[in-house]
Amino acid sequence: MPPQPTKRYFCFVQDNVVGPYVLIELAGLLRDKHIDADTPLCLEGTEEWINFRDRPEYAFAQEIPLSVIHQHVQEHASTTESSWSPKKLMSFGWVMMPLLLYILYRIVRVYVVYETVHNT
Repeated sequence: MPPQPTKRYFCFVQDNVVGPYVLIELAGLLRDKHIDADTPLCLEGTEEWINFRDRPEYAFAQEIPLSVIHQHVQEHASTTESSWSPKKLMSFGWVMMPLLLYILYRIVRVYVVYETVHNT
């Protein structure tokens, strides 16, 4: 029986915990040699770290076709919004605009008061 696709795993790579990843993402990491059979994995919600090769999911990860991994990556990339996307920049602009206008108002007001005091 194949593992559930919704299970997520953390990896211990180069003294860092990374993730969580679903099995198809682990398969991609395995193919790209970012992780290997001896990489410890921890199922999300548990505290037990087990080497990837000792998990039943390892065999399934090795059998996932590269085309399926690429399709998953493309779908995930298209749903992930960049932090510099136009939508986020627009939202940031609407939040920052009142503050910038207030700062500009204060600068002009200080200048007007300064000119008034020094010209009289």
